[in-house]
Amino acid sequence: MATYNLTAAQLRAGGILNSFEIPAVGSFTNLYSTQYDGVDDYVEVTPYAALDGATSFSISFWIKPTASVVRYCFFIDGTTDIQITYRGNSGAEYIDMSLISTSYYARSTPGSVPLNQWTHVVWTWDGSQTRYNKYKLYINGQSDLNSNSGSTISSLGTFTKLWIGKLDSNEWTGFFDEFAIYKNTILSQANSDVIYNLGVPNDLNNNGLTAPTNWWRFEEGSGTTAVDSGTGGNDGTLTNGVVYSTDVP
Repeated sequence: MATYNLTAAQLRAGGILNSFEIPAVGSFTNLYSTQYDGVDDYVEVTPYAALDGATSFSISFWIKPTASVVRYCFFIDGTTDIQITYRGNSGAEYIDMSLISTSYYARSTPGSVPLNQWTHVVWTWDGSQTRYNKYKLYINGQSDLNSNSGSTISSLGTFTKLWIGKLDSNEWTGFFDEFAIYKNTILSQANSDVIYNLGVPNDLNNNGLTAPTNWWRFEEGSGTTAVDSGTGGNDGTLTNGVVYSTDVP
């Protein structure tokens, strides 16, 4: 007979405390994240063309900022640049996401991405929608689109490289985990809630979710290669001293 060693917290999370149900043991675990020093650390994927010509996309990631300053989280260089910026503002921190530099942006509510806490973010863009309806933004499974400038773009161009943790300067200070990109897929609020999973990352290849195009789990624990667990096969390179950490959501 199999023996299961579970904590009371795990039993409560599974909704089976004081029950005779025995939970199945899955293989999905989240043991590591990546940590960035705010000086020169980043992860690079070159070449990168997985989003070329996309008419929609979704980006999902976990973030833990450790400094209340403006820092670039993510950048894809191309004819329609995609960037994500963390706007540190002394207790009113938020995420700013944009296409083509800062021309067309979407922002979360001030205070939605607090310091020294793990936060889950999903940003979607749908080129088929009217200008001010193209963006959706979810924080910890809940809709949180505080403001946006709309977008006139209906499809993306071509791309050359992807950076996690920088855009030329102001490199990221803090942690990233479970970074995923979906080409031509719009994640819903319900999808976001499934991924958030009450604050514990979920398996993106199960749970009724569409498989991501790119998924850097950062589960290697050592070395300088960030394996792409999505369908795109775009492995990244940890650059200038990005380290693995056991601080995870």
